[in-house]
Amino acid sequence: MSDTFATEWEERLVRSARLDVPRQGARERVLEALLQDRMSTSRPRRAAVAFAVLAAAAVPLAIWLGTRGRADRPLELRPEPPPAASAVVAPNEPRPERAPCAKLVVAPGNDPVIDDFEDKNARLSLIEGREGTWAMYNDGTAPPVNAVNWPWHPARLTPPRGASHYGMHLMAGKMSKWGAVLTVDFADSSCYDVSAYGGIEFWGKGNTRVHIALTTIDLVPADKGGQCATDCYPAPAKPIDLQKNWNRFTVTWDDIAKLSRPATPFDPARVVTLSFGIYTQDTPFEIWLDDLRFLPKP
Repeated sequence: MSDTFATEWEERLVRSARLDVPRQGARERVLEALLQDRMSTSRPRRAAVAFAVLAAAAVPLAIWLGTRGRADRPLELRPEPPPAASAVVAPNEPRPERAPCAKLVVAPGNDPVIDDFEDKNARLSLIEGREGTWAMYNDGTAPPVNAVNWPWHPARLTPPRGASHYGMHLMAGKMSKWGAVLTVDFADSSCYDVSAYGGIEFWGKGNTRVHIALTTIDLVPADKGGQCATDCYPAPAKPIDLQKNWNRFTVTWDDIAKLSRPATPFDPARVVTLSFGIYTQDTPFEIWLDDLRFLPKP
């Protein structure tokens, strides 16, 4: 084997290893969020604050080993258009002035797969600029897992769900502070424009309620790379009651918009993080998630 070939493989292996390493900024956001949550007891449903601020690590766009043999979709990286073009607000309400995202990744809308988990790694499917790493956090008050679990990998489905053999599995006992969250950033320190889609869908089963949230950059504090100066968080979250058997669930952008505060209406062009949160009142719990996809635009 030539020295050039060996060097090339070493570089690829190093890049692959880095995919599961959280970036410093994301680590700081997580640790501060956990600390603030433990110090504050005045606001109800602290889990809503906690899981909205927990962001998973961003990773490089792709690695050769993960994309060999697949034609990548066209990817657009450009300055954000004026925010009035895509904000989801009532027709007669004035649109708030928002600063453009420093970096914007646009999903063309050609490949809706977010993650089917069949690759057994902790990364999103490397499609349309999606490159985040899954993480799971909990308040540390119940076994069986650590409070910070980064990255969080899929588990084998027993029995399989049709052709699906892997999914995300979370479980814990009774919690007493804020609960638990499974979360992922869509892109590397960027807004992720999902305007080409109309929502998300997933398959799930379990014994509890989960809250699905999409955090936009307008809800992230400025010192954490966001554009929020005051009253930051929580992100709007839709509650879904899981059942014993597998079922398909959907969350549309309209669902999220209806839960948003008037001051920060949901804008699908400025999304940062997707989260599945479990509040303390919904513990103990055990849930499975599988086949996350974007919904077509209505």
